[in-house]
Amino acid sequence: MKPLLLTKLQEASEALRSDRPEVAIRILGKVAEQARAGGDDHTEMEAVGLLAVASAALGDGGAARQQGMRALSLARQLGSTERIERYQGFLRQLNPEETFHDDPASVADETFDKVGQALMLGDGQAAVELLTPMITWSSWNDSPLIEASARGMMAQALMMTGDLGQARRHARKAVALADRLGDAGAAAHFRELLASLGDADDAGFNIAMSRLAAHARAVSRDAGQLIEADKPDEALALLLPLLRETVHARAQAAEATLRGLVAQAHLQAGDREEAGRQAARAVEIARSLGDDDAAASFESIRELAAGFVAPKQT
Repeated sequence: MKPLLLTKLQEASEALRSDRPEVAIRILGKVAEQARAGGDDHTEMEAVGLLAVASAALGDGGAARQQGMRALSLARQLGSTERIERYQGFLRQLNPEETFHDDPASVADETFDKVGQALMLGDGQAAVELLTPMITWSSWNDSPLIEASARGMMAQALMMTGDLGQARRHARKAVALADRLGDAGAAAHFRELLASLGDADDAGFNIAMSRLAAHARAVSRDAGQLIEADKPDEALALLLPLLRETVHARAQAAEATLRGLVAQAHLQAGDREEAGRQAARAVEIARSLGDDDAAASFESIRELAAGFVAPKQT
């Protein structure tokens, strides 16, 4: 992908995240045209996939479906399983009766499961990419329950990426939607999430949280690799100092993610009691933030710790 086109795609993605689909369409139309002329199928796929989301946001279902089908066709040509699933999910939500027949709520559940996994691993950007079309679709189709959940998770994902301004915007919208639904519990969760994002006018706080989020992403990635390599002690050496820092900073989303990884490392090291304690705290934090999917993931770690039996030595 050419650097200039990549920059334009990033600009369009930012426009979509900030609810400016008309700006995204102006950018993406040119990117798709240039990519098509240059035979760059991957860039064209990314551009028309985002165009579909932007068109849906503006209420143009016909264009959204046409662009989504083009993106799906390119994904199939490129053999990109991840993109095929993403575009199929978007098209199911957009037009479930004509071409795809899955229940949109089921598609939402599948997406939320993937988002929960991404958040647990500290991959905020992956979560943002999954949630962007979900928010557009749910808003366009007036599905406030799905939209509220998606925006709450988006706030956490954006907090991980360091974009606190957009995180607050999504958290405020989630609160408003929960209030509209009369769901006092969800509204309270989203208000707590909004409070954890701090004061929008506190520049020092914003900078500190952005740096902490970036550090947490890097450490989570490295620690995850160490756990996969069966090196729990090295993973804990990375995780524990940062965990203390997130607790002090009250960065709860990052804290929950780190505690989940700490629990996995302790479990791998054979310390079931500490693994269970860390996982239980991660569950508690995730629930307080209204992130049921992440809570379920952490709960599975806690249950594994409770029932874990070390393999016999041979």
